[in-house]
This record gives sequence, structure tokens and C-alpha cells, in this order.
Amino acid sequence: MKNVIYTILVLMVFIEPANAQSINSQYVFYGSDKIAVDSIFPAWEGIKLFKTRSNRWGAIDENEKVIIYPKYRILTYFKEDLAIFWKDINNNGFVDREGNEVHKGSYTEIRPFEGGLSEVWHSTGQKFRKEDGYTFENNPFDVRRNYLNRAFDLLIPQKYDSVGVYIHKRLRVVKKTNKFGFLDENGKEIIPPILDDIDLDSVYFWKELRRIGIGGKFGYLNTQKKELAIDFSYNETLPSNSNITWVKVDQTWYLIDMNLRVLKEADYKSVRWIVPSKVSAAQTDLGYLLIDSDGHELCDQKYDFIFMADEGVAPVMKNGKFGYIDLDGNQIVAPIYEKVFHFKNGQGLVLDKYAYWYINQNGEKSWHRMKPSVLINILIVILLCPLCLWTYRLTRNYW
Repeated sequence: MKNVIYTILVLMVFIEPANAQSINSQYVFYGSDKIAVDSIFPAWEGIKLFKTRSNRWGAIDENEKVIIYPKYRILTYFKEDLAIFWKDINNNGFVDREGNEVHKGSYTEIRPFEGGLSEVWHSTGQKFRKEDGYTFENNPFDVRRNYLNRAFDLLIPQKYDSVGVYIHKRLRVVKKTNKFGFLDENGKEIIPPILDDIDLDSVYFWKELRRIGIGGKFGYLNTQKKELAIDFSYNETLPSNSNITWVKVDQTWYLIDMNLRVLKEADYKSVRWIVPSKVSAAQTDLGYLLIDSDGHELCDQKYDFIFMADEGVAPVMKNGKFGYIDLDGNQIVAPIYEKVFHFKNGQGLVLDKYAYWYINQNGEKSWHRMKPSVLINILIVILLCPLCLWTYRLTRNYW
């Protein structure tokens, strides 16, 4: 993990911008001290950072009066009237506009204040190591995230094994003994670490709802209301980013909306999206059919399988042959071909036994060709015919 303070520092400090003043002969004064300046950077909130020729960082105001003496290895721009300083590895803190070090710490990472809070990390191991005079980063390493308020008090008790990612800018995931829980933005525990499963990758999100699980059962956490929206009663749920989703209780599938209203209930064997969060394919005893977002069954006939749709067309299979249907369940091409491919640029490639061609959404063929293997076989026959004829004549005269 790279030690990045924040984006502005990277763009404007470590990568010197084109409009930075590269001044080889300029000096700034701190009392009677004459300080040789290598570069002065553009103002941010009325403060300019400068770097000395000895690679130490300080700050001047718009009148080029030194307000922070250049004694830091890293100094960031001010945010909410505080700047982050680093003197050495794990020797850092905050300095105010008068140059006073108002807080000192030994954090693995420290972030600027935002909304009255600063995120800080404590490493549970050694992030850095020194070898032959060089500093190396140990990766990976475990960290505990926490927050400082403006009084520089830590908000989150150190009772968790780790404090992780922020969800929807409202809830922070915590972990203890392989169980997960949630804190709000003020560090208050909303759900204790009792959860076995949390959708951290935003796969099973459902607008402001986030899937969580205990003991193989799933429910949803409302990240706005910061409360459980649904009991842990679902055996299975489908990912969704619309107003509907499928959930399974025992052997029954339910199509529900954001208000938890059941739109459809059926004993399907399985359900999956063919158009994410819009159109689904359900498996019955007779085969697969389509279901729209209102829960209506669309197909007049059942198929052995319905594939993911592209450009409003889904490949289907029946009795080992393939065809196409649209998202209303209408058959575009009957399943009579050896292979079909997903639609692209308004066309689908269809392979028959001896030829292949493209079909549009109206089922019209655009052009076709023989398979290369068929052409090769014909060419071989043409080339072998003279040889076969010559052999026939030779053997006939011989006998």
C-alpha cells in the first residue's frame, strides 16, 4: 500500500507542476535566517508551500512571509485550517496556520480533516523496514482505521481487530474474530460484529440497501436509515441496482420491490438475470422462460436454457439446437442451428452444418458463406479428381 497523503499532495508536491516557481537564486527569510528555496508552489487557501534545497518543506503566506519553518520531510496543503506534517516514519501530526504543532502522533497513515474528522491508520505490524540505509514498505500489513475529531480524540474504541471500508459515506465496516459489524460516521456502533457476510464489493447492493448475512441467511441493511430493512430470512438473493430483485425463501422465489412488496411468488427451480436488474430467466419443470420486471411470464414455449441477452436479443437452446428470442419472449429464430453467438452491432452470427450467416433482430439473413472446413473439403475433392481419374485409367489398362 503506497503511503499517499491525498491527491493534491501527489499532484502538486511530489510531481512538481509546470507553474511551480523553480527559483535557484531566491531566498526567504525567517527572522534573521536566510533560507535558500528550490521551489515555491501555487497558493492553496492563501498558503504557499515551498521546498528548500535540502528537501525540507515549509509554508509562506501570500506576502511570502514564512509561517511554517522548513523542517518537515512532508508538508501538505491546509484543509480546514490544518496541514499534515511528517518528520519521519510514523512521526507526524497537524500544524496550524501559525506554525504550531497542535497534534503529534505516530500514525501509519493520516488524512486531512473533512467535516471535522480526520481518518488515521494504526498499523498492527511494521509497515516499514530499513535495510542497508534504505527504507522499504512491508506489504501487505494490517491496519486499524480510526478518526480524530477537532479535539484530536479517537472516536472508535480499539476493541475491533480492524476498521475497514466506508459504505455510501455513512457506515464503516468493523471486524472482530472474523465477524463484521457497522459504525456510523461518528463512530457509534450500529450493528455489533455478529455478521458472517457483508457485500463489500457492491455486487449485491440495492440502491441504499446492502446485503448482509448470518449463518447462511441473508437480509438487507438500509444505509440511509442505518437499520435492518429485512430480517435474515433469505436463502439466496440476486444482485440488483434497480427497484426490484429476486429473493429465495426455502424453495420459493419472490420478486420484490424496494418497499418489500411481493410482485410475484413461484416455486421455480432457479432464477437469474439475463438483463441485469430488468429481465430474468426462470427454470420450471418444463424448462426456462422469461419474466419481466412486473413478474409476467413471457415465453409461449419453454427452452432448455436461455443465455444472457445483448442488444435486446437472447440466445436460447432446445434439444441441443440454438436460436434467438427477444425480451418479450417472441421467437426471432427457431432453435434449429448448431450454434449461435450473442448479438453485436445489430447482428448475430449463426452456424449451420455447412454454412454460416448473420441474422438481424427481425430474423432476416444478411449474407452467408460456407464454412471454411466445407470449402477445404471441396477444394481437396477438386484437386484429387485428376489423380483419381489417372489412377483409374492406369489400373484399367493394367487389368
